[in-house]
Amino acid sequence: MSAIEKGYALLRLRGAGATIESIRQMSDIYGQDSDLAPYAFITQKFEGAKAITAFGGYALFKGLMTDEQVYAQRDVFAVDYESIDFTLPADQFKKQIDALEADALLSASNTAARDKALGVTIGKQVTALCKASDDINASDMAVASEVTKYNLNKAIERLIALRDYKTVVVTPTQKVLVSAS
Repeated sequence: MSAIEKGYALLRLRGAGATIESIRQMSDIYGQDSDLAPYAFITQKFEGAKAITAFGGYALFKGLMTDEQVYAQRDVFAVDYESIDFTLPADQFKKQIDALEADALLSASNTAARDKALGVTIGKQVTALCKASDDINASDMAVASEVTKYNLNKAIERLIALRDYKTVVVTPTQKVLVSAS
């Protein structure tokens, strides 16, 4: 079996796990064919776990990172694998991975802040609350303790108070500039 066939087999069988062991095995496969690169394994159904194994294994093979480092920053390999420059020396390669990770964290933070400001977050929370309340039925309440009923009533009161919350619209004030002449 050729190295590329072994690589495809590994990705098919173990790639979805993206474990340290699969990263090590992929590194060994690259050692069997030095012309092989992780881009050879990209397919239409190439998901993040396979990218961690294929691209992380390549970083390990090239001596750019240890298997533990690759695994610790697996989110970068899963998402930004096409942005990774494997021609860099090890110290610059690690800085590149750190920068990609920082960009991803900043983007996630910005997305979370935007979602909260637009009400997307609360929408998801209310939807989850509705799904949770759907799991409670009358037969459950027939055997519920007084403490459970008390907690349910407190939750209902809290939800009614939140529902009836009125927002205050603040109109912008105009600033008048006065010249000093």
